Amino acid sequence: MFIIVIYLLTISDLFFVESTHFYGGTVTWKILNNTDLDPIIPVMFTQSYQWRLSSSLGYCNESYILNRSPTIPLSPGTLQCVTTPASSCGGYTPVSTAEYCTDFSTFVDSSSGQISEAVNVTIGSNFCVAFQSGNWIPLETNCGTSGTNTSNTSTVSTTTMPSCYNAGALWSIGCCIDLSIRPGGFINTPPVATIISRMYIFLCINGPFGSSICFILLDNLFFEF
Repeated sequence: MFIIVIYLLTISDLFFVESTHFYGGTVTWKILNNTDLDPIIPVMFTQSYQWRLSSSLGYCNESYILNRSPTIPLSPGTLQCVTTPASSCGGYTPVSTAEYCTDFSTFVDSSSGQISEAVNVTIGSNFCVAFQSGNWIPLETNCGTSGTNTSNTSTVSTTTMPSCYNAGALWSIGCCIDLSIRPGGFINTPPVATIISRMYIFLCINGPFGSSICFILLDNLFFEF
């Protein structure tokens, strides 16, 4: 019974989203040829974001993936240079955050996408880019009397636990580019880190006497109900 209660609370947290639609993402960059010492060189920017599927902005289905159209989100933003002054941006021009849908899940109410685009940038430049906007999914915070937090109460057995959420947090997803020339004559390359998105697996198997046993895997947590 205790496991069932935890499962219900976990699922209710997943679907608490009302007016928010952004689940997070990553922005990375890569030199197409780190031995190309021309004054202007192409740099590949790869954007990967995750959205709330049930929102009009992040909707996706099989047709979106097969046809690579339309892109998501419905109203994209731009990946802007956020370094000042603008002359420090090495001639970088903003690129759209519209991406091709690569995956979606109705169970966890999410859609994922990715887009890569090459931008010509001045060699030796050092600047940062970011996708900045608002309406992040609700984030749990300490309850207080100020701010824009909304309060909710979750009940486990006979114990009542208050929890507060910020349902409109801003975000800034980005990276910094350093196109300095190294002593060996190569252009600087970015560090490489692999981040795996959260995974939700729902599985049911046939049990004895016609019953079914279902499992849910949330990150590295295992629940049976």
